[in-house]
Amino acid sequence: MCLAALLTGGCVKAPTRLQPYSEADEPEEKAYSKLSLKASGGSTENLAAWIRTPLESYFGYGADDEVEITCSADYQADIFIAINIPGCSSGINPEDLQADISQVTLPNLPAVGTICGYMLQRGPQTVQIQAYRPLAKITVGTVENRLEEPPYAGESIILDSLFVINGKGRFKVFDYDDLSGIENWFMPSGARGSGLGQMPLPPLAGTTLGGSSLAYGSSTALDKTLYTGPNHCIGEAYSREAGPGWTPRKTRVILACRIGGLRCYFPVTIDDISENTFYHIKKLTIKRFGVTAPDLPFSFDEESLTFELVEWEEVQIGEII
Repeated sequence: MCLAALLTGGCVKAPTRLQPYSEADEPEEKAYSKLSLKASGGSTENLAAWIRTPLESYFGYGADDEVEITCSADYQADIFIAINIPGCSSGINPEDLQADISQVTLPNLPAVGTICGYMLQRGPQTVQIQAYRPLAKITVGTVENRLEEPPYAGESIILDSLFVINGKGRFKVFDYDDLSGIENWFMPSGARGSGLGQMPLPPLAGTTLGGSSLAYGSSTALDKTLYTGPNHCIGEAYSREAGPGWTPRKTRVILACRIGGLRCYFPVTIDDISENTFYHIKKLTIKRFGVTAPDLPFSFDEESLTFELVEWEEVQIGEII
């Protein structure tokens, strides 16, 4: 999803600076820029734009794919673009903007873009900015039942769901210090019970497995795909099932099962997950009972987890998805 044509993300070389406006030139008229920004392609529910000059800031918002902003000319400016940001309100500072992805679906994922040092020329102009949707894709292939731990050895496994947990359910849209895009947009904890303060699972981060039964000694191909955002978290922590409070944590892909009539979870932890990366869990071999809450530590035997990074095969020109 990009705006107009193509500029690289982050900072770009500013156009040649015009001569500053002087009252001697036009004694009764102030110089203005009129910027038109329009999203091209993709599903656009709303578009917000901020223009920050050394003297003041300007904001524009539209419940469609186009925004026009009139601002003072002859200044270098930083420009922020946000597409499909849930709960975006008029006048909010871009560095304070938070978004809620609890009900966001894949076609309507937020996208953001920035340029810095853009020279605001006089009169109408079209600003070209590329907006990114930073995503990581996670696929889970085969699950095999090799239960050998008493008293569950030889039992069937009921496969209920597969989902991602990851940090917090709201994310900061812009980091003004370095004009970066979306950082730390995460899925909620697996602790989704009442009173735990967590958000519903976003549709793109989970899928049902229908309660299918997997007999001992057999395997099944799940071939499910989930999406999450970047998580450059190198420290480890767990949710309140394991202790008080809520802290950033590593990404986990959770297989929710029932064994012997009891609920258990098999979390696969991914360190330092990056955008535009495809994480392929080729095979999970279940040999023992899982953990009783999805955000608790679990260690697979070395031969029980086959995991690899593969090339992202769905990159579109002008877009990171």
